[in-house]
Order: sequence, then structure tokens, then C-alpha cells
Amino acid sequence: MANKTGTSGNDTINGTNGPDNLSGLAGNDTIYGRGGNDWIIGGPGNDKLFGEGGSDVIDGVDSGDKVDGGTGSDTANFASTIDSSLFLDASLVNVEFIKVYHTHRFDFSAQTEDLNIIGDNSAQTILSGSGNDSINSGGGADNIDTGAGNDTIYARDVQSVDGGSGKDTAIFSSTVSRSNLSNADLVRVETIKVSGAHHFDFAAQSEKLTIVADSSVDLVKGGKGDDTILGWDVNLINGFRGKDKVIYKHTVKSANLLDNHLVNVETVSVKGSHKFDFSHQTEDLTILSNAAAKRIVGGHGNDTIFANDTDAINGRDDTTGDRAIFRSDVSSSQLTDNRLVNVERITVKGAHEFDFSVQSEGLEFLTTSLVKSVTGGTGNDVFIAREENKIIGGGGNDKAVYSHDVTSGVLDDNQLQNVNKVSLKGAHSFDFSAQTEALKILSDTVAKTISGGQVADHFVFIGSSASGVSTIDNFSGTTGVGDMIEISTTAASGTGINSGGFANEVVTDNSDVLATNGFNFVQDNGGHHATSLSTTDVAAFLANVNGVGTSSFQYSNADNAIYLAVTDGTNLGIFLAQSGNADQVIDANELTLIAQLQNVTFISGADLFGFV
Repeated sequence: MANKTGTSGNDTINGTNGPDNLSGLAGNDTIYGRGGNDWIIGGPGNDKLFGEGGSDVIDGVDSGDKVDGGTGSDTANFASTIDSSLFLDASLVNVEFIKVYHTHRFDFSAQTEDLNIIGDNSAQTILSGSGNDSINSGGGADNIDTGAGNDTIYARDVQSVDGGSGKDTAIFSSTVSRSNLSNADLVRVETIKVSGAHHFDFAAQSEKLTIVADSSVDLVKGGKGDDTILGWDVNLINGFRGKDKVIYKHTVKSANLLDNHLVNVETVSVKGSHKFDFSHQTEDLTILSNAAAKRIVGGHGNDTIFANDTDAINGRDDTTGDRAIFRSDVSSSQLTDNRLVNVERITVKGAHEFDFSVQSEGLEFLTTSLVKSVTGGTGNDVFIAREENKIIGGGGNDKAVYSHDVTSGVLDDNQLQNVNKVSLKGAHSFDFSAQTEALKILSDTVAKTISGGQVADHFVFIGSSASGVSTIDNFSGTTGVGDMIEISTTAASGTGINSGGFANEVVTDNSDVLATNGFNFVQDNGGHHATSLSTTDVAAFLANVNGVGTSSFQYSNADNAIYLAVTDGTNLGIFLAQSGNADQVIDANELTLIAQLQNVTFISGADLFGFV
């Protein structure tokens, strides 16, 4: 061991292979530590300080010095202002730890190596360079700017931190309060890690944050952005504002995760083969599952669960229904009946086959055009489908809903099986002519073209004022054994007819009954028919049935409603007539054309109305 001290001039000092104390004093000195764990002090002047072998401490470094720590774990101490225009990248190499002291500005922004900077309790300004730096600034009210690189900052809420470019992490191990950590105090920091039995309140922050909590943390509150919080069931987590997500990688017990433990959180992601029980939660949650088999229990809200067929899902109670979303094949041997309970709605996505045939609950399925096939269970299922999907209804009273064009070339007979009803929505063309199963076809009030199947179908129309006229282009009634038309009287009950429905009969022409309860086929004994199916021409025809004269076919009183079937000699129209002019005459403005049967001029009463 050697103790060597220079002069006020420009000295060159060489250490030994042992642990030396080397001091240059004033002047532009050059000091070599050689081997051993040396203590090197350059002193005033622009010094060149070489630690060489061993774990050296190089003290009193300032902007004009050049430091090379050499091998070992070396430390450089700074106690005066550092100017990056003087302290260049080559001024500091092979130094593992940098310690800064007192209230100064320490600008290491020219450095490209990975720096490990440690501050004291003073109020300091610390700037690091483009490396992947670590800054532990101590307890002072510091200003920290880490520049480029993926940096780590051990911070407190009384400090100002700018992570710069790169993916930066700030670590807090003591209480963070909104009043101390303002929005401007934490910028360009991608990840925050919190630990200890403290409250960490980042509500003032507007940037998107990723917050990682350990199991000792009491409370985490997110900010105003769309935050992601990795937590435990014992943490109190408040997403605050934005669309926030919480990730759980460990078992979630309902005894730990009470309702107030998870608030203002829109999405929950669960990972690993664990049980995740959210049964105390009252907010609506979106729950994301990964590939590992797990058990998920929803809460009291209307939850959305992204699941796999290896998961066990219990939606629990809610008001309007939970939804499970499957994005890979579903096998009935995996997703047994007891593994999907209290889930009312299912969404299936992607080019996969989804088999729910062992499910006993009635389910509502929502598909996309890429889905290959969906098989329902034994309950009464609803399929909101596309013509590209193969739909197999299963054992219940099932319905398929289509709101896009259906063509027989795509929806062939194999594409729609064991489905009792199809519901048609929107102004589209719906061609079921390839189907060999009997269908009950329900239409909304929007105009559309419908082609029935190859066997007897029931067409159901809403029996009230329609916004458009639906056309059936292949209706084939055969005195009650072919196609039939049905009217939904539930929808018609709100038409404003005060007599209680469609019960009164119309009497004209020497007391002959020309209109009876419900539906009336208006026929002229002389073979005349309406000129067209316009409401004007139909009203004119009704006024002179059998040549009787004006108002020959009329309401029985001024408060009446009936259904009529009228032909123009080529097609047949189905009309709702509602008394609205306080008289018994059927005027054009009281007629609504509900449906049109192409190339049909007569159908018997047996082919027409069942009321549903």
C-alpha cells in the first residue's frame, strides 16, 4: 500500500499493485492506480485519472477531468457542477458507479455508456446520457432527466422526472401524493414500479402509465390516461380516469378482492393456471384470458370474458347478461356444460369451429364472416350470423338472425341445420331457396326481398305501419299445407285502434259479410281487381267491390282496423287498414302495404294468417 501526494504542478503519479491513496493536488495531473482497490483524488486542474486494476474510488472529479476506471467495480465521486460541453463522452469510461454530492447541476448527457448514478439528500439536477442508465437520486427535491436509453429511476414524489426517449422505469418505495407529484413532475416514463405498504396516487398524471405493484402495496391510483396496472388481489386499485386495465398473474380470491378493491377499471387480464374470482365486483368488467387453463368467476355487472375452451367460466348474476368471447376452436369435449354457466351471450371470431353442443343454457351467439361453423346446445339458442357461417341449431327452439345479404349459392342446405326460425333485418336480399328444412321467417319493417325454401315456410311480418314493403318472390300457398303468412299482433297492438284489436267485422252489400275478424281476402265476383297495389288504387277498388258503388267495402264503425289481401292481377298485396278519419270509409291514407307476394293472385284463408 502506498500513500502518494503530488505538488501544485503537473504531476504523474503511479500507484502499486496494492490498495493505494493517490492525490494529485493542483495542476493537470496524471494518476495511475495500477492494481489494488485505490483511492484517487485528482484535485484542482484538468486531470487524467486511471483506476486500472481493482475496484477504485476516484474522488473530486470535475468537468475538466478524464476518468478511466479500468477493470473492477469503480466509483467516481462528483461534488461540483458538471458541464456536458466540457465533460465529453470520452471523459468517463469504465466506471460502474457515479456518486454526486451537494446542490449542483450534474450534466452527464454526453455519455453513451450505461451509468449508475447515486445522489444524496440535496436538491440536485441530474442529467444522464444515451445509455441504459440507473439513477438513485436520494431524498432531495431533485430534477432528473435521463435522456435517451431504457433508464431506471429510483424516485420520490418530491422530485421531477423526465425519462426522455426510450422505455424508462420509475421506482417508488414510499408514499406518492397527488399534491406533490404534479403532472409536469413525471413525463416520458413508460413503467412505474411501486412497493411497500404505502398509498401511491398518480391521479395528476395525464400520460399513459404502466404501474407494477407488489403484494405489499396498500393502494394504487392511476392517472388520467389509459393505464395498465399489474396487481395482486390484496391491493386497492383505482384506475381513476381513462380506459384502464389491471393484470393479475396470481390467484384472485373473492375474500381478498372486495368490491372497493377494484374500481374505475374497464378491463382485467388474467394470466396463468389459477382461479380468478371477481364475484364481489359490481362494475362491468372485460376479462381477458390467456391460453393457460383457468377458472374465472364474474361479478354482479355485465361482464365480457375473453376465454378458451379449457377455461371454466361462471358469469354469475347480472342485469342484462354476460358475454364470453372465443377466438380459437371450441371443442364440446373440453367445454363441458358445467364449465360455461351463467353466461348469456357468446361471441365467436376467426376461421375456427365452435362446438357448444353440450351446453344446456340458452345462448345468444354473435359471429363474424370468418367463422367456419357454430353448433348450438340443447337450449333455445339465437345465432346472429352471416351467410358464410355454418349454423347447426342443436336441440332447442333456435333462431338465426341475418342482417346482411343471404344468397343460396353461399347459404346452401348444409349451411343451416336444425334451426326453427330465421329473423331478417335491414334492406337486403334474403335467399333461402336452397333450404330443405321448414323455416319460420320473421321480417322487420324495412323493405327487403325474401326467397323461401323448398318446403312449406311461415313468413311473419310486423302488423303495424311499415317503413318499407317486403317482397316474397317464391310464395307457394297450397290451402294450408304450403307457405303461410303470419302477422305479429303484438307489434300491431300499438296502432291506436281503441276497439281493442282487430275484432270487428265489416258489413256491406245487402248485409253480406265481406270482412271478418282479423284477415279478409277482398274478391270481386265479377273478376275485377285493383289497377295496381298503390294505396290510391286499392282504396278505389275497395270503394266499388262488385260494382256496388262508393264505400262498398268499409269499416263497421269509425274505430276499426282490419287486414286485407288485394291483387292487381299479377301480384298480391297484404295491407293493414286502420280507421283514422273518424268515418267508416277505407281511404288511401289509412292503408299500409306490409308485404307483396310476386306472381300470386289468390291465396285461400288457410294459406294466410296465423297470428303470433
